[in-house]
Amino acid sequence: MFRLRAPLRCQDGAQPVKELLMTAPTPSEPTPSAAAPTGPVLVGVVDGQRPEVLRTAERVAADAGAALLLLSVSADPYLVGEYVDPMTGGIPIGFVGAAVDRGDAPTLPPGLRETVERQLDGSPVAWSLRAARGEPALALAEVADEVDARMIVVGTRDAGVLASIAEFLSGSVAAHLAHRQRRPVLVVPRADRDTSRPAPWDLAE
Repeated sequence: MFRLRAPLRCQDGAQPVKELLMTAPTPSEPTPSAAAPTGPVLVGVVDGQRPEVLRTAERVAADAGAALLLLSVSADPYLVGEYVDPMTGGIPIGFVGAAVDRGDAPTLPPGLRETVERQLDGSPVAWSLRAARGEPALALAEVADEVDARMIVVGTRDAGVLASIAEFLSGSVAAHLAHRQRRPVLVVPRADRDTSRPAPWDLAE
């Protein structure tokens, strides 16, 4: 805060009759920004996933000097919620988040750990593999908050007209993540994607 004493003068040029104390407002202190995440790079993995997803996540983690956390999410179609499966004609199939306990722990798909170990063999990045149950975007967001993930890495759906339409109608995991949490989301496209194929929104026209 500073003060400026300004003389008040009459219009005819007479001597000042008093002084006006002018006070400038004190600039507000800058609000400290949220601390940058310091946890691992979180990547969603599914059975049969293209290897480029994990390879990309591994490179990102290596460049950042971070660990790699792989999360396998199995859908739980038991509770009605806000998500709708477009392939069932709009029948509401709800999903629950990763934190909901239904009495049995989520398990990894058979062979997934062996596949991951083979793909990450020789990698200098420390990694771990976890299983969760629920809607994939919600589960990824919850775990990302839990471990303070630096980034979330996801792949895209396999090629196919039905898969493309389903993604367009229901929204991709990446789109849900972009609207539900604050961390960067990296989407890894298929290495063999045919760019001449119409996009899902073109098919909907």
